[in-house]
Amino acid sequence: MDWIISEYGEADIITFATPIYNGNITHYLQKMTKRFLPTALPWLVEDGETTRHPSRYERKPQKSILIATAGFPDHQAFNIAKALFPLSLHITLPASQIIADPDGVIYLQDFIDAVHKAAKLLVQREAINPSLVEKLNVQYSAEMKQMIREQANKYFEANLEG
Repeated sequence: MDWIISEYGEADIITFATPIYNGNITHYLQKMTKRFLPTALPWLVEDGETTRHPSRYERKPQKSILIATAGFPDHQAFNIAKALFPLSLHITLPASQIIADPDGVIYLQDFIDAVHKAAKLLVQREAINPSLVEKLNVQYSAEMKQMIREQANKYFEANLEG
């Protein structure tokens, strides 16, 4: 952990990635974030409208990214993850299983292109405009959500014993 913490302090970009299960991040990511608690001092300081702990170590300004996938087609699956990483750039893909389908890749092409463009901009240390940020968080129409639910239920009916 000593090595990870020192590398963390020197990184330009920190990426957190997790599937969402039961509306929450994995326990692996939870454990990792808890292991960073010693990097904060115990004091309470005001930071805008919130209170936080100041950093124990001098750190250069960093960007952070949260990449999360979920099986459900609804975007509220990411509420807890977004709350845990409020200052991160959020890249979220609900019903991520459709990316394995060739038709799903076609449907998600704008999202895929946006991820590539955002990655390039981050590496070049350029700003990501709000319209690109919006494309990084897939939102399905009501009809698409219904189709995803129907296809998932057909899969389960065909592959699970009652």
